[in-house]
Amino acid sequence: MKADSVEAGDGQDSVEFSRLVTAEDLKPGVIERSFSPNTEESAALAQRFGVTAVRDVTADVVLRRKGRSHIVVLEGRLKAEVEQPCVVTLEPVTETLEEQFVLRFTLDPAQAALDSAESAGLEVMIDPEADDPPEPAGPRGIDVGEAVAQQLSVAISPYPRAQGLASEGEVFSSGGPDGAESDDDETSGSAGKVNPFAVLEALKSGEKDGKD
Repeated sequence: MKADSVEAGDGQDSVEFSRLVTAEDLKPGVIERSFSPNTEESAALAQRFGVTAVRDVTADVVLRRKGRSHIVVLEGRLKAEVEQPCVVTLEPVTETLEEQFVLRFTLDPAQAALDSAESAGLEVMIDPEADDPPEPAGPRGIDVGEAVAQQLSVAISPYPRAQGLASEGEVFSSGGPDGAESDDDETSGSAGKVNPFAVLEALKSGEKDGKD
């Protein structure tokens, strides 16, 4: 993707990975940006996410605004490598992430607040297929770096496992607190299990035949 870079520190000072696309830049049309955090920003992101390290983050975003609409659509793609301890062995686990996302922003926060206030007093039918309501852009524009950081946070595995552990899974008793199986479990699993009492009866029967 051919795109302009975004200088570090253009957005909010309190955000670890800030890359601001200003309100002046958000004119009708298409804007493309490619950027990566520096060493200090990567370390700050790792601390924010509670992981050991965040490495090799790359982000490509496209912002689209149609005509005089106050809605800006942000399409993004991010890649990153995240290291954190295994939840079982505490061994370091490295996870390679590749994510794509679409977000919507409004350049008219007053209208967004009005829409929210109006809907608060109404019974609203929620359409699961409908787009999420747009987020208000900041007073200076849209911080695409922070948008990428939030998507990266969601993509990180909350329960990382070292290689070989994830496929084993956990073993749970199918019965009650004393470990006994319920009648339903015995019925549903009888086709694939060997009844130990039947084996015992067969052994006893064999012993009798041998004596005779």
